[in-house]
Amino acid sequence: MIIPLSGDRRDFRQCIGTASNPGKEASTEIKVVQRGQLFGENVTLVHLYPKTGRRHQLRLHLADLGFPIVGDSTYTDLTFARLEKQSNDEEDGAVDSLFKRVALLCEKSDRMCLHALELHLPCKKPFGERSFTTEDPFVSLISRKREERDEVEKTGKSEVESKKRLIES
Repeated sequence: MIIPLSGDRRDFRQCIGTASNPGKEASTEIKVVQRGQLFGENVTLVHLYPKTGRRHQLRLHLADLGFPIVGDSTYTDLTFARLEKQSNDEEDGAVDSLFKRVALLCEKSDRMCLHALELHLPCKKPFGERSFTTEDPFVSLISRKREERDEVEKTGKSEVESKKRLIES
């Protein structure tokens, strides 16, 4: 996908280019890896390959497509502003409901679900290209949340509530 991004030097947020502020070209390749659920909501795991290096490029491209990154409270509202413009009065309730569910998902997530699995840095001699890889943290995030959900179903109390009680006593 190629969508131009622009911004204001006084604001850290970027925005999608417009006729009055066209911005610079930004290109990202997106591949769907897996579909599943997190906290009972449908989510999609994607691999993103930025072809350009604009600030917040990946976050903006996904938000503009209507798929904000879980835990990204900065750009999630862009997705819903776009949906509200496209919806009619009958659909407004559905958009509000979806916004509330995504906001809750962002609250429940203890981090933004954006992570670099690989970095490739072209360096000048004598080092040459440097590459770094790491494990996918979202596999453990999903299993940890699943264990927490199972604990809540069993006891009616979350791990956080249990720890809070221990500290208070």
